[in-house]
Amino acid sequence: MTSQSRPDGADAPTDALRVDPEHPDVLVVDGDVDVASVLDLADELGVTRGELGPALVAAGVRAIDLSRATFIDSSVIAVLVTVASHQSSRVPLVGASGSPLMALEASGVLAMFDRDDAAR
Repeated sequence: MTSQSRPDGADAPTDALRVDPEHPDVLVVDGDVDVASVLDLADELGVTRGELGPALVAAGVRAIDLSRATFIDSSVIAVLVTVASHQSSRVPLVGASGSPLMALEASGVLAMFDRDDAAR
């Protein structure tokens, strides 16, 4: 997936779930992310969809960045919950707002995360 430019010159979200190469402990959610993105990341890591959360934890993911997320579905929430449930403390959640924040609130899992709206 490639980045497209917005009219203001900034990169538009790429609709992807990915581990940040500069911060490998951060799972980044960009754009509208659904089961297709979950399956893409699982394929990239060589695991099944059900193994994705534990694989991310084993790889060292300890924080979630939703600052560029515009939509998440239940499959993404399931991955985030799996990552959070394997931690000894609440998982930092950066930039949660709009539809993704409402989805986490509506699903009743927001308390598993520590909202940190400061940019990394």
